[in-house]
Amino acid sequence: MTKRIVLCAFLFLIPLSSLAADGPLFLWQAEKDGATIHLFGSIHAGQESWYPLDERIEQVFAAADTIACELNMADQGMLMKASMLAMQEGMYPADEKLTDHISEETWQQLQAVEGLMVPASMLERMRPGLAAITVAQAVMTRAGLDPQQGVDMHLLRRATESEQPIVSLETPEQQIALIFGPDAVIDSLLLSEALEESPETMIAMIEKLVAAWRAGDPEAMETAYREDWKDDERMERFHEQLLVERNARMADRLDQARAHWFVVVGSLHLCGEDGIPALLADRGWTVNQVGAR
Repeated sequence: MTKRIVLCAFLFLIPLSSLAADGPLFLWQAEKDGATIHLFGSIHAGQESWYPLDERIEQVFAAADTIACELNMADQGMLMKASMLAMQEGMYPADEKLTDHISEETWQQLQAVEGLMVPASMLERMRPGLAAITVAQAVMTRAGLDPQQGVDMHLLRRATESEQPIVSLETPEQQIALIFGPDAVIDSLLLSEALEESPETMIAMIEKLVAAWRAGDPEAMETAYREDWKDDERMERFHEQLLVERNARMADRLDQARAHWFVVVGSLHLCGEDGIPALLADRGWTVNQVGAR
């Protein structure tokens, strides 16, 4: 995907256990009318060595009555539906192909991506957005990261095993529409952005996000995320769709929570004045970052 979406997928390349035991975490506690929500920022691709998580995270996760996430991809039915929708919406019809829409140079660049592991015949049928996702997956593999070892997947598998109720805050249709829906604004830009930087450059870009995570600093994370596209109107609109609009919908859903919910979503959903912690505070919740002084 675009380097910004790759950043969302990678976020951090270090084990979470290396974080200071008493420092701030990407974990917020929100309270209202006797209900408690813990909001935890996920890394969507990771490594087995990252676990167990910080003891403070483990404790509130185990105590929660309900686990909430963007999509419960540990549920095989949900996973199958999302995969089918991605293939349906992300592929051209039989009489159309990717090379009708991109230059020969871009096509050659795409085929040269190391570790792509997709035959040219299939690649040629993909829309630019799906081809870009394929590039992002290849970069993740080169970086030694596995979506199956992402923080959200790790926690959702554990919740399933312990029979904790799991609530999805979004639907597969909503997530697929970000890239392929009628209101998607940058499907045609995703592939060129994915090929614009080398994998090494994209990985290096996230070093600022790593530092922000380790410092428990959502402001620094948001700054690092925004600085690459702040003057691009198309990317501003994509940002609205990717984070701002989704955050508002998820905050509305969470505002109805009762008892104790543990919520795991992508870390960028928790940053800034449009982040879910700030939106819950606007809705009357008392919100504090765990470990912040």
